[in-house]
Amino acid sequence: MAELGNNYLSMGRAIKGCSVTHAHEARAVYASLYGCWFQNIPSVITRRVIRPQRNSWFRDKAYQSAGAIAAVSDAVAEHIRKSYPNLNPIVVPDAHSNLPVDSEFVSTLRGKHSDKLIIVHVGTYDHGAKGQLTIIDAAKRAATDQPNWHFLLLGEGRERARFEASIGDLRNIELVGFVDNVGDYLAAADIFVFPSLHEALGSSLLDAMQFGLPIVATRVGGIPEFVEDGVNGRLIDTERPDQLFAAIEEVIANPEWAASVRAANIERILTLDAAAMADHYEKIYERIIL
Repeated sequence: MAELGNNYLSMGRAIKGCSVTHAHEARAVYASLYGCWFQNIPSVITRRVIRPQRNSWFRDKAYQSAGAIAAVSDAVAEHIRKSYPNLNPIVVPDAHSNLPVDSEFVSTLRGKHSDKLIIVHVGTYDHGAKGQLTIIDAAKRAATDQPNWHFLLLGEGRERARFEASIGDLRNIELVGFVDNVGDYLAAADIFVFPSLHEALGSSLLDAMQFGLPIVATRVGGIPEFVEDGVNGRLIDTERPDQLFAAIEEVIANPEWAASVRAANIERILTLDAAAMADHYEKIYERIIL
């Protein structure tokens, strides 16, 4: 593995002698094209997001020249096919992060909120992407109707000040900020909420599934491919705090169903680990190299 400088010359030097290149982000796509054109190196491009892209002749050539195109969800694959109808993307989902847990920290956190239902969200502080204002509005209602609910929003981002202003003097919701020990918060949580406005997959969902958490998420992008409504969570519409509130109430009102949700998530995540993802890509590499 080599760290590349921010120019195409350094990219060309770094990939010299490689058997295959694998691009995961926009600029690396051009490095893969360089390898195809000038060094005859087959390439794999993984697309991880669903969003419009500026027209780019070079990016189009990179996609058309790649030995294989991978997508992290069916929704992303469909997005690729709309841009490149002659391509047939292979769906290779992300893996959960296998997050570590410090049992002492978890015990302390649970003790701090011993009489609370802990509801956790993980995501960049950006309502236009992750929908946190929906959580904040649900917390406003919960302050009166469900005072034992406590929301913890992990992350950081450009809209922190906006969220702080919206939260005001609410005591049942915290902007925890960026933390290295996400696994500890998920281990302490009772429910995971993910009201994104758009999402290719949402790797945080997979981490929540690792801990068997009931999930309430929006039915956008690739989310419904991993959260089946009524089976391992609940799906809601975007920017509907009323639906988010009702879905959380449903989870806590049906403990037997919630237990089955936890079991379903733990079973589902067994097929979404790093080994499974690596096996997928190893087969792709072998196919395009031979």
